[in-house]
Amino acid sequence: MKSKKVFDEFDRHFGTSSPVWQFSSYSDELVLSRAGGEQEPQLTILLNSEQAASIRDVTGATTVLLLHVRLFGRHVELHLVGKKISEVHWAGVAAALCDAETVARNSMEALAFAEGIVSEVNAVVVVLDKEGTIHRFNKMAEEYAGCKEADVIGKNAQSLFMTPDEGESSRRNITRFFERGQTYDVERNVQTVNGSRRFLFRNRFINGAGNGGAAECIVCSGVEIPDAVDGDAVVRTGDRRPALGEAYCLDVLKRVMDWAAMVDGARALLASVEEGSGDAGSLAHAKRLAASAVKDAYGLYEEIDARLTSGPRRGQ
Repeated sequence: MKSKKVFDEFDRHFGTSSPVWQFSSYSDELVLSRAGGEQEPQLTILLNSEQAASIRDVTGATTVLLLHVRLFGRHVELHLVGKKISEVHWAGVAAALCDAETVARNSMEALAFAEGIVSEVNAVVVVLDKEGTIHRFNKMAEEYAGCKEADVIGKNAQSLFMTPDEGESSRRNITRFFERGQTYDVERNVQTVNGSRRFLFRNRFINGAGNGGAAECIVCSGVEIPDAVDGDAVVRTGDRRPALGEAYCLDVLKRVMDWAAMVDGARALLASVEEGSGDAGSLAHAKRLAASAVKDAYGLYEEIDARLTSGPRRGQ
C-alpha cells in the first residue's frame, strides 16, 4: 500500500517513523531530521505561503497541525506536533498521517505533557476510585498535604486527610455518586500541613476505556474557600497565594473538570488506535481532542497563574 510505503520511507531515511521537524521565520522550508541535529541528514520541504503562515501562528502552546506536502515522489499528509521554541524558531515531531500508530503515540505524548501543565494549576486535583483510593495527586495537593504523590498513591484519602466524621461523609457521597451515576459539588474540611481547611470540590467521573465505558474513578478538583472578611481575599500563611472568591473558584473547577473529561476521551480513543481496534474516524476525533486539550491546558494554567499572582493581598 502507498501509505505503508510512506512509512517505510521515513523509517529508512531517518531510522525512525517520527522525525523531528524544524521551521524558522527566515524561510518557508520545513526541515525534517532524525533528532534535530545540525550535522544529521536532512529532508527539506518547501511549504506554500498558507502552510508557512499556519506554523508561524503557532505559539508556545504545543499544537497539532496537518500539512499536505509532496514527499518521496508522492503526496503525503504530515501530522505535526510542536510549538514555538524561540522568537524565530518552531520545532516538534512529525509522522505520516497514514501511520496511525506513530500519530497516536505522538498525540499521547502531547497529552502527557498537557497533563504535566495542569498538574501545576493552583487547584487541588485528586483522582479517587470507588473506595477512596488515591490514583493521582497533583502539585497543589502535595503542597497542602506536605507529601509527594508517590507516597500517597494507593492509599485511602479519607483516612489520610479527613477526620472520622468527614471521612464517613465523604465515603457516603462517593458511594452515592456511583450508585446514581451522577456527581455534584461538595464542601469538605480537609487536614493540611497548616491544620484543617475547608475546600469546595467539583467532582466528575472518569470513564474506563477497557470497562465498557463504565465509570471507574472520580476526578476531585478543589479550591480552598476563604473566610468572608469585607469581601477581600484572605491571605494564607507562608508563600501561598491568596484564596479567591467562590464564583471564581467554581469557574476554575468547571474548566479543570472539562479539561479532564476531554483528556479522558482522547486518551481512550488513542489507546484504541494503538491496540488496533480504532478506525480513521476515531483517530481524527482523538487528534482534535488532543489538540484542544493541549491548548486548553496552557490557557488554563496561564490565566489562573496570572490571576493568583496579581490578586489582591490584605495589607497591600
